[in-house]
Amino acid sequence: MTGCIDERFMISECINRIDRVILYYRYISFVIITFFLASGLCMGVDLIYCYDHPISNAGWSDNASLPRFDPGLGELISGKLSVSYNPNYYLKISNQGNNSANVTVDVQGNLSLVLPNKTVLVLASRENRTLLLNPSEEMSLNESDNKFQIYALESLEDFLGSSSGDNIVLPISVTTLNSIQSDEVIMTRVIPQANASICIIYEYSPSEGRE
Repeated sequence: MTGCIDERFMISECINRIDRVILYYRYISFVIITFFLASGLCMGVDLIYCYDHPISNAGWSDNASLPRFDPGLGELISGKLSVSYNPNYYLKISNQGNNSANVTVDVQGNLSLVLPNKTVLVLASRENRTLLLNPSEEMSLNESDNKFQIYALESLEDFLGSSSGDNIVLPISVTTLNSIQSDEVIMTRVIPQANASICIIYEYSPSEGRE
């Protein structure tokens, strides 16, 4: 019974930690964006919209619905996509053999985001390590990785709306691949999870009277 409670506690802590991580990366994104805005006020104004996918067992797929740029606000100068991908793996490994065992854990994950022009943006994550387990030893651990990148949008026409409230849908998918190898008999349990945040940043020149 205690083992089940400990496992639930670890998974709960894992979820809470991922939530803190994505908030941190969102904060970093806004700091970077604010810096560019402050250093180039005469160039244009920024609009930021975000879509968050909550922590879910991987892999999963989703559609990020984000507003297109409203041409009534002014002239669109440039656009960027900020992508944050946060995979986490809860692992439980038990050495069932009579000898000490080297256990190699390899966990991988990819986030793919498809743009309207069929361009695919990919964030890849991989954690690899070798552990030593004594006979009958059991080990629980979390493997996590946090990826963040900003992409410049080349086809701005795809993100121009015809009016206010016009949205664009960007398909997202997360895939995982787990490999655990050992020279002894082992029992394993792997729970892959991931969340993501997609933000679009429009830089535009306001129409007269819309500053």
